[in-house]
Amino acid sequence: RNAITRICSNCDTASIIIPAWRGVTSSVTREKPYRLVLPNITNHEIPHFGKALPNITNHEIPHFGKALPYNKYVQKLAKQFMNDSVGKHPFIALHVRSEKLGSNCKEMFDVCLNRSLNIRDEILRNHSGLHVVYLTDYSIYGSQSCHNCVGKKLCQHFFNKMDIKTIQFDPVTYKTINDPGFVAAVELYAMSQATYLILVGGGSFQTQIRETFKVDKDAKQVYSMCWGAKVCKT
Repeated sequence: RNAITRICSNCDTASIIIPAWRGVTSSVTREKPYRLVLPNITNHEIPHFGKALPNITNHEIPHFGKALPYNKYVQKLAKQFMNDSVGKHPFIALHVRSEKLGSNCKEMFDVCLNRSLNIRDEILRNHSGLHVVYLTDYSIYGSQSCHNCVGKKLCQHFFNKMDIKTIQFDPVTYKTINDPGFVAAVELYAMSQATYLILVGGGSFQTQIRETFKVDKDAKQVYSMCWGAKVCKT
């Protein structure tokens, strides 16, 4: 209540917006029609993931920027999906955000993916009994902002060359909500249940995977690589 008062002391009413990974925008965009539109605010007023709102101290909003718990139905489907994929075995989840990787790290694409496989191999050498699952953003229920990006083609070529099979949650098979956002939520929660997590490419979706994973696991079990153009130029 104190935090809201400090933002809008003269308001009769106030709304609290909880941004999800799909994002918030101040205008309708054809490329990303699924975003929440708040037309009366400017971009610099939109809080970014993990950052406090202006004029509010961190102790007033101690949970802002933390991953919100997923509902029981999403959790149930995610656990069923992983049980069908790896059984009851502990597993490594390796996720590639090919759209981000293709736009930021095109010249280092294979380097980034090979690096992720080297980390996978090192984990497997030190920890027996682990299975590995591979997920990407280019399935038919994947990223809605780029269907023909160069990253998709590069990633498919790399995985085919390495004989790596990816998995994806199919809402038709599980007789559930046929929506890309719902599929993403199920896959996100499924990956958060991994013993080790390897994230390649970056972006807000992978940030959310990492934050959900870290709720009850050691941060040392997360490996993030090739996040952002600056990293990929070094």
